[in-house]
Amino acid sequence: MHAGLMFAGIFYYRARAFCNLIENTSHYGHKELQHLVSALALLYSEANRLTLCDLDEENDEQQPPSVKETEREVIVNRITAALHQDYYRVVDPLNIYESPAPTMSQISDDLTDIWQELTIGLRLWEQGNARERRLAQWHWAFSFSFHWGLHAENAITYMHHTLARMH
Repeated sequence: MHAGLMFAGIFYYRARAFCNLIENTSHYGHKELQHLVSALALLYSEANRLTLCDLDEENDEQQPPSVKETEREVIVNRITAALHQDYYRVVDPLNIYESPAPTMSQISDDLTDIWQELTIGLRLWEQGNARERRLAQWHWAFSFSFHWGLHAENAITYMHHTLARMH
């Protein structure tokens, strides 16, 4: 098995575990939040090992499966009901020429966007053939680099501070 696909296989199990937590948890006490931040940290670590694999022309034309807006709303509502929503984050900590201004974010947006990107890849992966699995690997790696990786970073920070205040 190619190393990239092996890492994608490991990532699949981390993604499935994270999505199961998001889909099946309706209350986030200390224990549940610890499980969620641990699952997200492991997922983030494994995502760093994913590579943008080459796709054949047929895959370039293929549209990945989508997540229905109603599915997304269920997740947003579940998280909104369970966690304090708003928090501040720094948009660009590497901009040394001006003070980074904090902006308001919502944890439900972070966790739902992560869940959505992972779910698209999971649906591809679970189709079971090599072509869809390469597309899932590519989707996870690309969306991590350009979308959900920052959401994960912000969500981990949010959960770290929330857990510290629960002690």
